Amino acid sequence: MNKGFGLVVLVAAVLLSACSDGVPHVEDPHHPVDADGNPIKGSEFLMKYCAGKSHNETCAKVATAVSADSTKGEMPKGW
Repeated sequence: MNKGFGLVVLVAAVLLSACSDGVPHVEDPHHPVDADGNPIKGSEFLMKYCAGKSHNETCAKVATAVSADSTKGEMPKGW
């Protein structure tokens, strides 16, 4: 019984580790980095790593940061 359970746990762990979504972890969503640790623009990060991954927590944080950052700055003249 214990041997069978251990085998099931091992197989589950291997399968779950193989199901990585390929999105690098980002410490600061306002300053994302690529898989090599190099700085990358938020919009480029979203296109490269988040296409079709709407439920990924990192992608959601970076998308929110990109949206917030796009509203910063001075108002255009004439407003």
